[in-house]
Amino acid sequence: MTGRLKFKKSSNQSDSEIFDKTKEKFKRRCTRISPPRYAYLDEPISPPRKTRRRRWNGDDADAEEEEFNAKLYDVGGEDGAFEAYVPPRWRGGESYTSYLDTFSNDSDDDERYAENIRQKMWEKSHPGEAQHAREFAKMKSDRRNITSRAKYAARDEIHSEQAEQAAKQINEAEKQAEAKRQSFRSFWLNTPSKITSSNIKYPSFDGCISESSVSSFLQLSHLRASDKKRVVRDVMRIFHPDKFVRYESQIPTQEYDSIKEKVSMIARILIHLLE
Repeated sequence: MTGRLKFKKSSNQSDSEIFDKTKEKFKRRCTRISPPRYAYLDEPISPPRKTRRRRWNGDDADAEEEEFNAKLYDVGGEDGAFEAYVPPRWRGGESYTSYLDTFSNDSDDDERYAENIRQKMWEKSHPGEAQHAREFAKMKSDRRNITSRAKYAARDEIHSEQAEQAAKQINEAEKQAEAKRQSFRSFWLNTPSKITSSNIKYPSFDGCISESSVSSFLQLSHLRASDKKRVVRDVMRIFHPDKFVRYESQIPTQEYDSIKEKVSMIARILIHLLE
């Protein structure tokens, strides 16, 4: 029976696989649940805690207050015993604090020095284990570095993907808006034989006739004053009540009043936009 040979992966290949897996795992964790407001992407998202509401009554509150006061009394007694133990010349003041700081620092230095001596003696007596410990520590450090780099890479990719998605959405929205403007122009350049409430084109994206919707449809905020007047007057040639009468024969009688009411609204909005 023959089997496939499996070659041992190099350290670079192994690190690259760990990096890619960690990055993808972190991206899935970040995109699975939306991060809370003001949270960073490298913060783990924890589920909401389930808390049990405790019912309080007057007896519980009194008992808790008594327990708290008793603890305060015990702490005060300990402080008093400590002050009695410390000689008067050491009590309070900067000299007392500086003495304790010096003593603490000296003790820490001595402890670190003794620990270094013990560590070196152990390494000399156990060279193999010491070498293994150093390699293991280096491996853990490398793994932490790989994880950190993977998180930063995942964060950058998420930001890039979000920016790209936002740009695509904006681009798609602009295309749809321009298509509706083109449909509006084509409709009134070559009006159909029959104009109804279902096929008539108003200068609005969503059919809601308001000053903001008409201004947005005509892109008036991006135009100079002279161009703005020209665009508004061109649209007014269609929706001015006196001009719109020429389309009366193309509109069904039962729909003419409702359409004419909207035309009058658009005319008033256009006049207001010219002011």
